[in-house]
Amino acid sequence: MIDFIELLEYNVWANMRIISQVKDLAHENFVQEDTGNCLTSMRLALLHLLKADWVWLDLWRGKAIMDCPQTWDQLTIDDIEKVWNSLQLNIVEELQSIFPANADKDIQFSNGDEQIHVLKFYQTINLVVNHGTYYRGQIANMIETVGVDPVRTQLFDYYIRRVHA
Repeated sequence: MIDFIELLEYNVWANMRIISQVKDLAHENFVQEDTGNCLTSMRLALLHLLKADWVWLDLWRGKAIMDCPQTWDQLTIDDIEKVWNSLQLNIVEELQSIFPANADKDIQFSNGDEQIHVLKFYQTINLVVNHGTYYRGQIANMIETVGVDPVRTQLFDYYIRRVHA
């Protein structure tokens, strides 16, 4: 059986690797827009991932989706890292306690198309990890455009690092 908590731990690991690399880039690279990607800057892509994690945690807790704090739109890279790191630790801790008994529970959500979708709890974890992988790929592409090799965030690398740790 798939270990869904392990997938979330991988997602956190990959997110922290990519944000750590983005922190090391020049500020103008972080905020540079019109990168040719679906989100137009590394900053916006990281904020998108942070906000998505916020929304999913509320849904998994059975809460109505609350808007992210408006102040988040002004966050610096250091602020994003601090808020996101804390949020992701909360996600892993929370899901370790609530997921096992609720894996087949229905989760209702809308992805902005004003239509209500229903998936099983375990399926939403796959969505979050897939979503993170997609946007980390976008960020990696942006990193390449400024002449830097992006860090590896593939699941393979996560597993290999754990085996050799």
